[in-house]
Amino acid sequence: MSAAEPGEGGRVRPPDDPSKWSYYGAAHRYDVHGDAGAERACRERMDRLVLGGREEELRALAYAGDRCAFIALVELLVDADRAGDLREMAEAGDGRARAALVELLADRGREEELRSDADRGDGMALHALADLMVGGGRTGEALALLDGGVHPGLERRARALRLQVLLGAGMEEEVRRMAGAGDRAAARALVDRMAERGDTDALAERARAGDDRALWRWAELLASSGRPAEAEAVLRPRAEQGHPYALDLIRRLHEGRTDDLRR
Repeated sequence: MSAAEPGEGGRVRPPDDPSKWSYYGAAHRYDVHGDAGAERACRERMDRLVLGGREEELRALAYAGDRCAFIALVELLVDADRAGDLREMAEAGDGRARAALVELLADRGREEELRSDADRGDGMALHALADLMVGGGRTGEALALLDGGVHPGLERRARALRLQVLLGAGMEEEVRRMAGAGDRAAARALVDRMAERGDTDALAERARAGDDRALWRWAELLASSGRPAEAEAVLRPRAEQGHPYALDLIRRLHEGRTDDLRR
């Protein structure tokens, strides 16, 4: 439904962004009840509350566990740019409100608030802030953010995000250097990037050098491209050594589960 199309009761819903999953941005596209009639009744009931300005009733239903009411409440707060209300809900422990708040701040480009939240240990805010910087062509700033002493509870996430930023910016050689220096997270990220682009030669090279993750991803690519016999052949040496995962992958290949190999 577009922003110009009224819903039941004359309500105009915000446009959907299919590139995102969020409680606010996408949840109302999916059935809450699984039944078309119940879903329609739910939307009409929420529209009456929203259009009638009955926010306290809406909140009471949301806090009592009514998912329709929660979605409607978050939509109402986001559309009105009421970040403070979302923050109150988030700080009371509602992770759904926290996700909606971070998305609202990112959508409005409110970097200082995201930075403040990240400094207090909010991993979603750190991720959103880095994404904003990268999306704005500020890769260097994103890397500086992730290198520059994040909240102690976010150090592992920051390292993973830094690898994503490096690979997304085409700086694969830096990730390769890190992997060569013994950074296991970098090695995993590098292998996954090779698999994403279907680089069986690069995976084979790493697998032959002893990288098991590269071996699994190499076998997955072979199997998914209709070459299960080759996949089994590359797994066979590790299976003969008794490696349980290699044995499990070969079992799945024999069962014809060529699309079910991803570790």
